[in-house]
Amino acid sequence: MSRPLTRRPIRITVLLGLAAVSSLAGAPALADPAKSSEPGKRWNFVIGGGAGVAPKYEGGRKLEVTPVPFVNLGWNDTVFLGNDGLGARYAINDLLSVGMSVGWAPGRKEKDGPRLRGMGKIEDAARVKAFTTLSLGAVSFNASVAQDVGGSRGLLAEVGAGYTVPLGDTVNLAFGVSTTYASERHMREFFGVGAAQSRRSGHAAYKPGAGLKEADGTVTLTWQITDHVSAIAVGGAGVLLGDARKSPIVERQLQPFVAAGLTYRF
Repeated sequence: MSRPLTRRPIRITVLLGLAAVSSLAGAPALADPAKSSEPGKRWNFVIGGGAGVAPKYEGGRKLEVTPVPFVNLGWNDTVFLGNDGLGARYAINDLLSVGMSVGWAPGRKEKDGPRLRGMGKIEDAARVKAFTTLSLGAVSFNASVAQDVGGSRGLLAEVGAGYTVPLGDTVNLAFGVSTTYASERHMREFFGVGAAQSRRSGHAAYKPGAGLKEADGTVTLTWQITDHVSAIAVGGAGVLLGDARKSPIVERQLQPFVAAGLTYRF
């Protein structure tokens, strides 16, 4: 029986979802979960599913296969509800948009890896995020700030860029890079080792500070098979940075992930 989606598979789910929503709309929609691929259409509903392979936890070595369900409901290129949460966007002009969303931030369990034994459980949390996207044709830039309510109660800030290459009338290839900054509270919750945790786990006490946590690179292939059915494949890797990579709980600094799925647009 499959376990709940962990932090990296959650990201895979969002990547697959954004690719599904954008389909053949190009780079701007890849960063915009409310964007419809059919101008003038007020409602946009997409469902689908697939599977992903990723580390069981941030810094873990063991990979696991995880089902990746996907549902996205969008209205008027403004309001969206799906794997990235409930949110809304506002288009300032044809190039720039801003928005906010509320979603889910998964925690972590001791059984996720041998180095987590004695570290205790990190509870799931709600995540409030503000984001902005700048779309310049095939090139897009995005930034977001997210605050966890509950769980680690940490803050994450991410900046990224994407570039989409059409490979024909029905296929797009998109490249993305991003880097993530984490607050001290987030870093200590997910990568630190307190005094009590040190006694239980055998790890040396470790107090990471705020700073860059990771850098990611992704490649996404989308193929519109019919007017309603699309196939999506995502692959990439994250590299832990700064104090995160030095943590005693980290087994491997390179965090690869791949996923593939099918979606149906109504």
